[in-house]
Amino acid sequence: MPEFLRVVTPDYDLIFPQQNPKEIVSILSEKFPRETEGIRGFMGQLTNLLQELRKPIDPKTISSTHPILWSISNQTTAQLLDKYFKDEKLKAILAAFGPGLGLPPSRSPNLFYSAATAAYLILGKETVKPHPQHLSDAFMHAIENNGGRVILKTEVETILTKDGAVIGVRTADGKTHTARAVISNASAPATFEKMLPPGVVPDNYISKVRTYRPSLSSIKVWLGLNQELRGKIKGYHISVLDDYDIEASGKASLAAQASKANFVIFMYDNLYPGYSKPGKSSVSLIMPSGYDPWKRFEADYFAGRKEAYQKEKERIAQVLIDRAEARVIPGLRSMIEVMDAATPLTNVRYTKNHAGAIVGYENSMDNSGMNRIKNRTPIKGLYLAGHWGDPGGGFVSVMRSGQNTFKMLMEDWGKKT
Repeated sequence: MPEFLRVVTPDYDLIFPQQNPKEIVSILSEKFPRETEGIRGFMGQLTNLLQELRKPIDPKTISSTHPILWSISNQTTAQLLDKYFKDEKLKAILAAFGPGLGLPPSRSPNLFYSAATAAYLILGKETVKPHPQHLSDAFMHAIENNGGRVILKTEVETILTKDGAVIGVRTADGKTHTARAVISNASAPATFEKMLPPGVVPDNYISKVRTYRPSLSSIKVWLGLNQELRGKIKGYHISVLDDYDIEASGKASLAAQASKANFVIFMYDNLYPGYSKPGKSSVSLIMPSGYDPWKRFEADYFAGRKEAYQKEKERIAQVLIDRAEARVIPGLRSMIEVMDAATPLTNVRYTKNHAGAIVGYENSMDNSGMNRIKNRTPIKGLYLAGHWGDPGGGFVSVMRSGQNTFKMLMEDWGKKT
């Protein structure tokens, strides 16, 4: 990536470099000289944590072999920030560093924040050129080139079982596919409560997963502009904070209050030359959103009656465009040639993720790290993979989830049956 992150607040406009923690310490110390000692301590802990995470983990000896990991396993991100800093403005900026995934620092696990932030700051962030879709295509081709078959645009309606074990799936077209194992990356609520026959999933397991909450959803505005902005607007990933009260911003996101919630601007053409056609630019505005504010449109939306919904979606899109124009891209509105927008209901329509969740179950204190729901389920031969399972949401985490599930599958198939 061209840099790690740009953060725009009422008082600061900061660009943080890739793979240069010393420079980040210098940038932050210049703006917050009274916090210099804490900034160095914070960065030192992240550096040491990354070293620990590179070593194999044995749960029996983790407290001695991975002391930092062990010490932060039950901490929130807010506790980490409070340990090193007093300035609320600095805390807000640093909170933007990590993938809160919709959770405010008071509710997000320190381990998840610290591990991701350490990797971002020290190892750097990467993307797939020309577009992340090409990585999905590469996985599909790898499966096909090794004797597998990928069936697109085909919905699985039922997971078939016999004597408490899976025996295959039935698709919406009425076809049955037999299998020794089924790996589901559909939403966990749909997997356990819609796709399986009643009584197959143990009651205590269902009760447990019902205590987990889906993550926030999102509102996204795509803009096609009639001008080239590469080199004119700095930054690729730009976090916009209108104030420093992150907890209040989190509540605004839950309520889909576009005038108050923090949001992100992605300037795709700053990734590399030629992302868009000559004379054009591609920009997106993304705001976390709760699902509840959209429930009032739900019945009409899926019945095809979208007038009221479209009016609200348009209103929110215009608010985000106004904010982006005022804070980051002067004259934005006059450049717009194409605009489209998506809401939590759009996410449900296209992905069928419960509540439009963008990262599956939220990475809460009771469902993250070693406490995270496991990919091996109580039903023999049924596994989870993807952001509803372990280790959770996010691009890399989802790929890791697939790796972990495959390992479990091979372990189970290697056992005498």
